[in-house]
Amino acid sequence: MSDRQKEFSEEAAGSTLPGGVQLAWTKYRVLCSRGQRCSLLDVQLMTGFKHQIRIHLADALHCPIMGDYKFASPVLRMIPSLGQKLRAMKNSRGPMCLHAHEVKLDLDPDKRPIVITAPPPHHFTNTVKELKLKLPTDWNSP
Repeated sequence: MSDRQKEFSEEAAGSTLPGGVQLAWTKYRVLCSRGQRCSLLDVQLMTGFKHQIRIHLADALHCPIMGDYKFASPVLRMIPSLGQKLRAMKNSRGPMCLHAHEVKLDLDPDKRPIVITAPPPHHFTNTVKELKLKLPTDWNSP
């Protein structure tokens, strides 16, 4: 493993680099997709920094969360067709399509973790249906 790989390894997640930059680690998998148009993702935060999901999806993967104009990458804003869509999202003031289906709190290593689940809100399920994506069957609708 190179020094660069060690610098960004799982063990380094949460550590601070020179200049005060903290390493954040996010796992994701595609649940379903409509080609290049849109995807429904399952995202796991391995570190927990403010706006981590929003920043990683927008800046690292260049696929901002629908309804998230603030963290959409400046590179995406320069692409005319995407720039128009992002401006329309900003002007629509619709809710962001980000939902925490499950939160797991492992507070005591001697006890089972606390698991909290929540069904997606109506705007989320409506958007998923409109985009012809499919929610996982274990996600209960509101």
